[in-house]
Amino acid sequence: MYELMKKLGRSLKGPFHFMLSVLIRKRHADLSKLDPKKTGRILIIRQHNEIGDVLMASPAIRAFKENFPATSLEVIVRPKTEEIAGGNSYIDNIIVFDKKKIWRRPWLLAGFLHRLAQAKYDIVVVLSSITVSTTSALFAWFTRADIRVGRVEEEINQVAHLRALFNVIVPRGEPNRPHVERNLDFLRALLPGVKVKNLSYEFTPVAAAETWADDFLAEKARVLNPAKMILLHPGAAKITNRWSARNYGLLGDRLIARGFTVLIDWSPGDEDAVGETLAAMKHKPLEVPLVNLSRLAALISKCRLFIGNDTGVLHLAASVGAPTLGLFGPTSPAEYKPLGKLHAAVTSPEEDIDKIEVGTVLAKAIAHLNSTKGEW
Repeated sequence: MYELMKKLGRSLKGPFHFMLSVLIRKRHADLSKLDPKKTGRILIIRQHNEIGDVLMASPAIRAFKENFPATSLEVIVRPKTEEIAGGNSYIDNIIVFDKKKIWRRPWLLAGFLHRLAQAKYDIVVVLSSITVSTTSALFAWFTRADIRVGRVEEEINQVAHLRALFNVIVPRGEPNRPHVERNLDFLRALLPGVKVKNLSYEFTPVAAAETWADDFLAEKARVLNPAKMILLHPGAAKITNRWSARNYGLLGDRLIARGFTVLIDWSPGDEDAVGETLAAMKHKPLEVPLVNLSRLAALISKCRLFIGNDTGVLHLAASVGAPTLGLFGPTSPAEYKPLGKLHAAVTSPEEDIDKIEVGTVLAKAIAHLNSTKGEW
């Protein structure tokens, strides 16, 4: 039923967008009276399931809070990313939008929208780096906030009709920029010339997760070298972003042969990739059981290096300060690689991630370990 409703919703998007453009009068916000020191409430909407996208939005969330110091900052996220938002100390309140629950019980939407309308936000921002969410744009409009900020891609006709729902439009800017920078465009649209120096991710595992990680490693103390732990993450939601399990298996064996302790984590949806990786290995790695994101992040923070595909866990590793080596096929490291010298990438010249050689990744990993030895 849920999938059927999703298909119906997608088929109606075009006519719905056009209707919005006809019925809603376009207005522009008056930013001349904007006083960051007196702005009471800001709502940031990032209600997508991608863990990496929410982490790449965290520098912008922090920058909004720092530049609007008097504000109560709230965010709308999905159930899958609630834990990530909960690890960001700059967020004062988290609103969870459960889209599946709404599709199954549509009458709940009225209460959700009523809550937004009664909140009296001063500023509402719909963060987006690529695609524009109709749902998020509608949430912004229902708040009736004086300032509603969004990005609209003019070349996509249906999406361009969403302009009526915003009164501050953020330009797309130069292509191939880091998504962290693209998210900061929303702040710059309100405060031209603002400087943001801290581009690191904002996520702190809960104390109980740190305790779990310490206990887990203590139990495995006889079979690991705490100074030479490398975690391999062979999974990714998008198949085209996955380096083959065979390659991960070969890489793991070569790292173990060099004296490293290799950890491989079981993550939801990655069971096949992990199972195939383990089957391809001659040596036995240390398996990390299925745990929540906070526990996984706490464990990764104690590793010397994280190696994984372009996926959310790559950004989770970066958020806790672990050096990372990301493997990129069809996606661009210029846009998606975590920023900073702790984070390196190997890119396939043919956009096919399996064209990346195991020896290339091994050499890059060793070089990156040596280059970050004094930084970690």
